[in-house]
Amino acid sequence: MALRIGGPRRKPSAEDLVARVALAVTDLRPGLEVTSGLRPSPWIGWHLGPAITSVQSAVGEVSGWSWAAVAPALDPAEPPAGRDTLWIRRSFSERALATAVVRFYGMHSRYFSTAEERYRADIAAICDVDDPERSGYPIVDAVVDLLLERPDPSPGPATGNVLDDLAAKMRRLGYENLWAVAYSRVP
Repeated sequence: MALRIGGPRRKPSAEDLVARVALAVTDLRPGLEVTSGLRPSPWIGWHLGPAITSVQSAVGEVSGWSWAAVAPALDPAEPPAGRDTLWIRRSFSERALATAVVRFYGMHSRYFSTAEERYRADIAAICDVDDPERSGYPIVDAVVDLLLERPDPSPGPATGNVLDDLAAKMRRLGYENLWAVAYSRVP
């Protein structure tokens, strides 16, 4: 009798998939609180913690399921209803979102806006790191510090989206001004 190697795998149930992903998240970051649900679609969430790509790598291939993530936010939106998609609702701190806004400007030489759909994937990719509160670059982290600690010179009404609010504040403060001060402070 011949053994079949690499035959078709069975699609796990939503409950099994959520449990498998939750285990991977807590294996990567012991003690991290994980939330999950099955309605309107299966979803799992955590605050900061490991990057989605790190979790996917730890979980491995999952037959019959695709992964999607809601937009980076302090309090991520509910996922849309759908089939065969596991939604990730990873929440971020204000510092992590400020780091993303500063890094986005450094990459594109323009301020981020959720109104520009073409840049949403870029901001999500910037946030998909294991430590989103730190960029790994001393000057960028110093610009983030300045953005968070300085008062907004002419605050407008809050948009309800922290990314947009941080980008607008950075525009009013001036990225180049923040960068010049950060550069003078970093040894």
